Amino acid sequence: MLSRIVIVAVAFAVLALVNHFLIGPYWGELVATAVVAGVMTYALGKVEGRKSSDPAAR
Repeated sequence: MLSRIVIVAVAFAVLALVNHFLIGPYWGELVATAVVAGVMTYALGKVEGRKSSDPAAR
């Protein structure tokens, strides 16, 4: 049981360090990239949906 607690504590410490040094400074860019990727995926899904639903367009 103690080994599991130690593993979770070490994993949490590693994640906290990664967040502080790698993710923290670039949080704005990561959010902007996620939003743009989501919008592009949605738009491409709409375009592909129109192509496949109209048999005359093929």
